[in-house]
Amino acid sequence: MDNKEDFDLNEIDYTGFIRVSGYKSTISASDMSYAITALLETETPVASNLITEDSSALDISHQHDDPVIIQSFNIAYDALNAKSAGSSLKSEGSSLSNLVNGGDLSGSEGLGAGIRLAMQLQKSIISAAVGLVDKNAITRLKHFRYAYLYASGSSGQEPVSNLSRNARKNSSSKDPFIFSRPLALCKLAHFLMDMHRDKWVNKNARPLVLLAEKPKTNTFLVVGYNFAQYEGDMTKNTFRKFFQYTAKSMEGLCHVRLDTFEGNAVEVEAGGEHRFIEQLHYLMDVL
Repeated sequence: MDNKEDFDLNEIDYTGFIRVSGYKSTISASDMSYAITALLETETPVASNLITEDSSALDISHQHDDPVIIQSFNIAYDALNAKSAGSSLKSEGSSLSNLVNGGDLSGSEGLGAGIRLAMQLQKSIISAAVGLVDKNAITRLKHFRYAYLYASGSSGQEPVSNLSRNARKNSSSKDPFIFSRPLALCKLAHFLMDMHRDKWVNKNARPLVLLAEKPKTNTFLVVGYNFAQYEGDMTKNTFRKFFQYTAKSMEGLCHVRLDTFEGNAVEVEAGGEHRFIEQLHYLMDVL
């Protein structure tokens, strides 16, 4: 970009690795990472169709496993192989030649679809972050900040009973909420931290808790994201024990399911998300 200085776009280039296949195909390691992550985190039509057409092909060892997540994993795994067979990969995966300079990203599987989904996800992250800030929907408590995201596009602190009902009414079950997966919601939290890094420092520094509605399961996904004062710093996840204590304190009131390897994500039944935030704040205050 020759005129990047005109738009105050500095340091948009960085050193990385690329893979060159023949004379036509070049893809960077970062693009590969974004594409595979997007395929893992996004419910593509292909994943849904595979479940509908042949649910017997799934090997689900636990009843609570999400078959869409399993199919998304299979699609992402296949996309790692540039020579994957399969009819849907022929246009985007056999040689990767059409990925050069953007190429044809119209397919529903393979790296091309992953790159397109990654771009869509980033646009959604920016849009959601700006919406939360414009609506002043991020609430600051003593120990953390939090905000709600609804599938209808609404956000804020309105009564959850009304908003959840409207969100489920207005959102299609065939069009899943993009922030109903842990990594996507964590990316939004990271972006919000970057937006406010100069303001959320010293006495204003707090972790961020985001709650995203999942209309399909009538639950809320909750993620906790720790504050890092400097960009690129690694911080220890402190939410595992607090989420575990909070879930235990709510036994019998609502079902809470711990998720993700790091333990910074839980799933709470709709109607119990406000109570979860109250209990979380109380436990962080006394522990």
